[in-house]
Amino acid sequence: MISLFIDVVSNNLMVALINDKVSVYSLKIETNDSKYASDLIVPKIEKLLLDNNLEYAQLDNVFSVVGPGNYTNIRTGIAITKGISISRNIPAFGITQHELIARTYNRNNFYNSYKMILVPSNNGDFYCQNFSISGSKEKKPNILNVNEVFDQIQQDNPYVIDTSNELLRHAIKRNINLEKLESNYLIDEKNLSELQSITNTQQQLVQPIYVRDPNVKKYKKKKIYE
Repeated sequence: MISLFIDVVSNNLMVALINDKVSVYSLKIETNDSKYASDLIVPKIEKLLLDNNLEYAQLDNVFSVVGPGNYTNIRTGIAITKGISISRNIPAFGITQHELIARTYNRNNFYNSYKMILVPSNNGDFYCQNFSISGSKEKKPNILNVNEVFDQIQQDNPYVIDTSNELLRHAIKRNINLEKLESNYLIDEKNLSELQSITNTQQQLVQPIYVRDPNVKKYKKKKIYE
């Protein structure tokens, strides 16, 4: 099975080919304010296919990160994903940034706790989504300010995965010891193969997850892939 993975929502853009849950071939996409993801993503997909001697006709399915994050990038990724899915008549699956991290996380240090996954938003807030020990979603992504994050940690004592060091910085300022915090988390691209286990037809809807008003100030991106 050959899957195409498209992420123009997370902190650094990337397209990847996943082959039979084993091999991952990827291209990271460098961009800036003068160059939009919509200008870059299709040429990068075509280069990725060419470099691996593949054509669109050989793809079995396509995955797209559907949010939360930048409104324009969410729409771009979904439009390209649906276009490939419809033109090639192959399944398309949508996944949040947080579920992407939960599914590709393979470290055995959950302390028998659910996982709270944090991605920085604007104004010191966090996009947050929780996952059970088994990896199933417990809540939809939502926005929490730092005080709400600390309140939830105090109440439930989850294992926290932060793609930045923002929560750690706040914890140090407040003299709070967070033993179950992993900061600056980076996804191991090899683990993207775990996405091929997604068969949930609900995720074939590939619906955008905005969470926040799409007109708010854009968060300055940080990388999440190694």
